Amino acid sequence: MKHKKALRIILLIIIILTVTVIWGHSCMTRAKSTEESSFVKEIIDTVVQTVSGNQSFAIPEVVIRKSAHFFEYAVLGLELVIFIALNKSVYLNDDKKRGLIKLLSLYPTAFAISLFVASVDEIIQYFTGRYSSIWDVMLDMTGASFSILIFLLIKSLREDSVV
Repeated sequence: MKHKKALRIILLIIIILTVTVIWGHSCMTRAKSTEESSFVKEIIDTVVQTVSGNQSFAIPEVVIRKSAHFFEYAVLGLELVIFIALNKSVYLNDDKKRGLIKLLSLYPTAFAISLFVASVDEIIQYFTGRYSSIWDVMLDMTGASFSILIFLLIKSLREDSVV
């Protein structure tokens, strides 16, 4: 029992840090955000060029930016669904149908929290003079949904799973 409580506290801290990083990126000026994206792009281009031997390869910066949206919300979605599962002590039992329904009930909560974070993220960008887009919110939710659904799929396949 102490182990689960400690795990929940650690996971909550990680979630708070993840949201802080996400919103921190939104607080960046347009110039600083572009500088960061360009830096990441250079690293990725260099690695891919070195591995492939194709010196003309270059990933468009927009791909870097949109991938960051997807990835950071995939991480957040996974953290949230695990945290919620730990707090609900959800597990599959002998009654698989009832256990699956309990398991699927995790999705709306994790999704709603992710949607809130993504919406605030875009509002922050709007007020810092950067481009704010509903499409970015939808991309964020795609990332969160992807990791939440993968978690639920894996969990449902493990009949004796206890989280």
